[in-house]
Amino acid sequence: MDKEMHFQSPSRLCINRYLPLRRCYRVIEKQIYLFQEDETIEYDSLIPFACTTNFVNSFSSSGILWEDFIWNLQNNRLFLMMKNKKGTSIQILLDKVVLNCVINEDCFAIKHLSPKTVRAQNMFIKNGVKLKSERGAIVWKDNLIFTYATIQDRDRARIGFAHMLPKLNLLLSEDAGEKRGQNQEYDTVEAVDDEDDGVEKIEELLEIAQFYNEAEDEIQQSDSLSGSRLGYFRFTANSDHTRVEKLAYTFDVSDFDKNQYKKGSRVKVNSLLEDGFAGTIVNIQDEAKPGRMTILFDDKFDIHDLPSAGDIGLEYNPVQKQVRDAVIDDIRSGTSRAQYFDYMLRDKSVLSFEPTDVSSLVQNLRERKYPPNPSQIQAIVKGIEAKEALLVLGPPGTGKTTVILEWVKHFVKEGKRVLISSQNNKAVDNVLERLAKEKHIETIRVGSEEKVQTNIHPFMFERKSIQLQQNITKATQKHLQFLYSDKDKVREYEELVDRGQQSWLQYEAMNRQVHAAYASITEHTIRPLKSAYEQYQTVVHHAERFKLKIEQRLQDIASYQKSNKLMKLLRYPMHQLNLRRFKSSYEQYQTLAAQEAQLADSYNRLYKTMQEQLAEPVFVSAKESLLELHSHCEKWALMLQQTPRFDSFLPAIELPGTGIDSIDILNDKALLDDVRKQCADLHQRIEWIQGAVTNWNGYLAQKQNYALAQVLLDSVNLVGATCIGINSQPRFRDIQFDVTIIDEAGQIQIHNAIVPMSRSPKVIMLGDHLQIPPSKESRVEARCNEIGISTELLGTSFFEYLYKRFPESNKMLLDTQYRMPKEIADILSEWFYEGKYISFDGKSGMKSALPSLFKKTFALVSTSDYERRHEVKVQGEGYYNPYECRLVIHLLQEALQTINPDTVNPGSPSYIVGGRHFLPSEIGVITPYKYQVNYVRKMVSKHLAQLSQDEVNDMVASLDSFQGQERPIIIYSCTRSNGLSPEAARIGFLKELRRLNVALSRCQQQLVFVGDIDFLATCNYQMRDSAGEVLTDENGDPLSGTSEKEFADFMRLILDSVKQGKAELVLSRQLHGLLQNMSRGAQ
Repeated sequence: MDKEMHFQSPSRLCINRYLPLRRCYRVIEKQIYLFQEDETIEYDSLIPFACTTNFVNSFSSSGILWEDFIWNLQNNRLFLMMKNKKGTSIQILLDKVVLNCVINEDCFAIKHLSPKTVRAQNMFIKNGVKLKSERGAIVWKDNLIFTYATIQDRDRARIGFAHMLPKLNLLLSEDAGEKRGQNQEYDTVEAVDDEDDGVEKIEELLEIAQFYNEAEDEIQQSDSLSGSRLGYFRFTANSDHTRVEKLAYTFDVSDFDKNQYKKGSRVKVNSLLEDGFAGTIVNIQDEAKPGRMTILFDDKFDIHDLPSAGDIGLEYNPVQKQVRDAVIDDIRSGTSRAQYFDYMLRDKSVLSFEPTDVSSLVQNLRERKYPPNPSQIQAIVKGIEAKEALLVLGPPGTGKTTVILEWVKHFVKEGKRVLISSQNNKAVDNVLERLAKEKHIETIRVGSEEKVQTNIHPFMFERKSIQLQQNITKATQKHLQFLYSDKDKVREYEELVDRGQQSWLQYEAMNRQVHAAYASITEHTIRPLKSAYEQYQTVVHHAERFKLKIEQRLQDIASYQKSNKLMKLLRYPMHQLNLRRFKSSYEQYQTLAAQEAQLADSYNRLYKTMQEQLAEPVFVSAKESLLELHSHCEKWALMLQQTPRFDSFLPAIELPGTGIDSIDILNDKALLDDVRKQCADLHQRIEWIQGAVTNWNGYLAQKQNYALAQVLLDSVNLVGATCIGINSQPRFRDIQFDVTIIDEAGQIQIHNAIVPMSRSPKVIMLGDHLQIPPSKESRVEARCNEIGISTELLGTSFFEYLYKRFPESNKMLLDTQYRMPKEIADILSEWFYEGKYISFDGKSGMKSALPSLFKKTFALVSTSDYERRHEVKVQGEGYYNPYECRLVIHLLQEALQTINPDTVNPGSPSYIVGGRHFLPSEIGVITPYKYQVNYVRKMVSKHLAQLSQDEVNDMVASLDSFQGQERPIIIYSCTRSNGLSPEAARIGFLKELRRLNVALSRCQQQLVFVGDIDFLATCNYQMRDSAGEVLTDENGDPLSGTSEKEFADFMRLILDSVKQGKAELVLSRQLHGLLQNMSRGAQ
């Protein structure tokens, strides 16, 4: 279609071609219906279009020339628009494509392009809203304007758009659409086809996430309003839990609901003020009466504002909802830094890689003493090269943290800022703990100090701020000392100038005195001496001339005497003349000789007089003083040229006319005056700096300076925070990240995952959706079911959702485990990881860590041989199993008396000569039921009194507490055992195999599985839908956590391993007998 065509001609048009788009669209020649001039919005300003980053980044793949697109858009005069099928975005028809936009308050935000078809055009013409502007459009991104317009034009266009928006929304409403026939069906006209459109999909997901968020918030509000208030009658300060800028108090309280008031709950204590004081419960002691509750308050306050007795209530905190809502709005409007959301769900082929030369990095990794395995190296390289997103499936013990460390070090080296995030604090802390020794990485931990590991506290933002404050104070004190020293240097240099100039003045005075005395001597002695010397030289010169003449005459006379008679006769006249001349010359010479002697005597008398005068004490003393003053002046001049070097940041003193290297510098008044002025300026500056620094230190000592926060945030390379925590405080919301790395992503639901994902243009997610799934709040699920909202993403992590949809190029498996014995990993590999989960060679052929009890590293202790093996149900509390508890205690007693084989291995870091017994911290007792946890803890404390309560609590814990941990010995108590039929539902959430995957994969040396094996291996119950069909996933497999039969199948797989000699089955009575025999032997 011609550039000049804007569908305004009354003639019928025919489309023959348009520029190719990213996908191949079939072009059909059909007639286009023309619109009628009705329901047109007349707009007298430029129509504003803002380009999202996603749109700009993906435009090159559209096949359209950017110049053509901008030219058409800015010169268009009539815009046809409709809402898409679900009413979540707006579509605008152009002459070659359809714009998919979001309506912001002051502009259209272009998200991506869709193909223009004849049917689509007819639909727009018949049912679309018409927006007409004789001025065309203005297009921009950030502050870059692509059309012929100015910033002022853009601002005016946005203001006009905001005024016009209500009318536009009215015409686009559903009622208006029905009047235009927009909901009619046409044989030849269809709505714009975008069934593969990621905008539709992402909007669906955002709607689900938003509802989950609202449902959770409603429940939180309800809990805070309906929760019983708790009375307190005394409180005391608690220094153990006091934090930087936070106070903790311990309250003596009456009885309270432990399900509502628990560690981590947000509460508000009433006060004499209106709002009360909010804080978090950090410790509860309810063993004795009265109970004691320690609260860490959000802010400091005057203790007198807190009544000595009062009440405590649950606090509603809207921050979590506000954080999620803001992120959802940013993603919808296209203003999120994560511009990959749309196309990673729409057309995953757009997910790309940036080729990077990592050969030196790979070589360095391979040359290490303990090099990463091939899958780890592949993950490291892919994480570096992935442009938008990478998903890494990390089964147990495969070294996810090792990979994360290499990513962080590489990205920081490139000057990038990295966010490490996860749903739980421990996962974040584990990564930061490993990076603590990397001194070149400036790290900040965001969050509540009471929820963070102690060794990570130095990285807490508040502590880093205090440390920065202390460093600045220390540095300023150091510079103050420098200033004091430099002030002395300036003063000394000023004194040097004064003393140098004073020496010069003394030198000049003495020089004048010496010159006056010398002038007198010159006048009376030296000048006559000089005249006598000159006369003497003249006489000597003349005498020498006559002497030469005499010698010449004597030679002539001698020559005459030697000649023959004839020659004598011929030369006689000349001979007589020579005699006369000789006589005359000799007489003159005698006269000159007498004059020479007279002059020499006169000169000697004058010279002696001069020496006597110069040797007079007054003159000699003056001359010596002059020389001494001259030497001093030379010294001062040299010292002046060596200007002081300051230790502080004071500017250096400059000497104008550099190159002067004599005492003349002392005679340069202008230069010395300039130096004095510089010194005076330095004194003034020093006084100002000293005052400012003193005031600054005083201010810092009284109150933390929050201006320092920005300095700290600007310098940070790495930030660690939970998903919600990174956006929960305003000061962290504007930090610009280049890469987000989300660990343990297999446990994070969509409405939490999108928060850290939205903080950077690139995300790397690591997790394992085949381990513990996200915790599903039953009341949220019920709320969703009430109004028909899908609950799939409540029990499914966003990581799993994406992993099942991502192209193979953008996801990968870490395939080698270093934690557990190979025999255990092989079972998990076959069931969960399609046989691709392999073990490090060092994990093959391991021996039992409890050789007195078991021969294999994987031992099943079956209680099926004992009649009183069944569980006990506590109404409203859960289940416990006394018999399994007895077995666990016996196993612990034996384990604590067994030598840890690692400690007798010289190649082990734990090596000790002679070895040592297993420590309580090296043993883990896992059970899936909280009541069983508390029961086992109680019994262990009773029978193993040598253990502290902290040691017992650390050793015995729930399955969720152990995720991410590992211990040499793991004892797993299944707890469930009853007399119900195999067809009945009899094991509850124990049937969730992903949880069992976690339980079995925590051990490093020995796994002991305690349970009613016959009972567990014969379960046959499967959850069914209303039609009686078994609940299955898209592959036809039982839906996770719905099939006890699937759990029994897994147990039979373990029993197959026993048959193959890879594991060991021990009956409980047999084990009990072994333990009794050992006990007697010990006695």
